Amino acid sequence: YPHHVLPPILVRIGLFAALRSASLGGEAVGIMITASHNPVNDNGIKLSDPDGGMLSPEGEIWAVRLANATTVREVFQVVRTMARTYGWTADDPFGTENPSAANRRKMVVHIGRDTRPHSASLAALAAEAARCLGATIVDHGVVTTPQLHHAVMHANPRRLPNAIPVRPNEDGYMEIMSRSYATLIGTATAIDDGAATANMHAHGRRVLTVDGACGVGYPKIRHLASMFQRMQLPGGV
Repeated sequence: YPHHVLPPILVRIGLFAALRSASLGGEAVGIMITASHNPVNDNGIKLSDPDGGMLSPEGEIWAVRLANATTVREVFQVVRTMARTYGWTADDPFGTENPSAANRRKMVVHIGRDTRPHSASLAALAAEAARCLGATIVDHGVVTTPQLHHAVMHANPRRLPNAIPVRPNEDGYMEIMSRSYATLIGTATAIDDGAATANMHAHGRRVLTVDGACGVGYPKIRHLASMFQRMQLPGGV
């Protein structure tokens, strides 16, 4: 969507994400502000559930209902209904006093964004709305969508297979990806001297072209490439 129509939606999604986290016992959820390969004037929202996957169908019903509310009164009604449904009991999430200790719910929302010039302000709206309900915000700044999903999954350690170490940040993502890539490269067969192809560098290196979308991919692939270089992979990078 054109970015100028999204501010009220981001406020609602911030409220939704806080309640979604509360409904899942305080497990972290995620909001990614990006429109991927759309033109720079567009923007959008992607939501992550605690397992690092996309929002569940049940959660999507609530998110769409809240996003499509046509009045402020209707927004309040939807949020209050969600709060009751998700066990906020009698306390009003928009009340003037903080919820009682017995009814207070833990809420954690991770937020990431791409490099569009309006993504930072949209992310700030979502963060402020979630804080209004008492959520803790983890702001990852400029990250790729997979990095945000990685951070959310690793922030909920019980969701991880036992073999995967907990790395709930960008450095952890880069470490896991680079080591996995190195393992994959280690299984490659030697290049036949007579099998030169159009996508092969003159020195025998394969050329990988990366589409950086709206800019976020460029700094991240440079970070990843620097890790490959430090690992001194066979054949180079």
